[in-house]
Amino acid sequence: FPGTFEIGRKDKLWKNLNKAQIKHSKKEYDFIPLTYCLPSEWKTFKRYWDETGNKQKWIIKPPASARGIGIKVIHKINQIPRKRNIIIQRYLSSPYLINGRKFDLRIYVYVSSYDPLCIYMYDNGLVRFASSK
Repeated sequence: FPGTFEIGRKDKLWKNLNKAQIKHSKKEYDFIPLTYCLPSEWKTFKRYWDETGNKQKWIIKPPASARGIGIKVIHKINQIPRKRNIIIQRYLSSPYLINGRKFDLRIYVYVSSYDPLCIYMYDNGLVRFASSK
């Protein structure tokens, strides 16, 4: 379907989620960590960094990568690439764990039509667990 590119990349997904937050309510999207798209949001990010005393960890991700490739946890501003496109999010220091391991949930959905909207959701899903605690 046209436009699926808009949710398939981390940078595009964030921009669309940000628009939804503005349109509806940030409260409806409180499950999303504080996120910036760099370098385009550098000034806003830098202002937040300076105001919060930069005592927290951040996670940087390439916008179009998968399987953890290129992901780094940083705590110094000079660790942030200035010329590459990246997504930077506040690192969750106390994530929800199952048996001490991080995880993600996948559900499989088939959208056969957008107008009218017709969605089929597969009964089974997938849980992926981190290989180390």
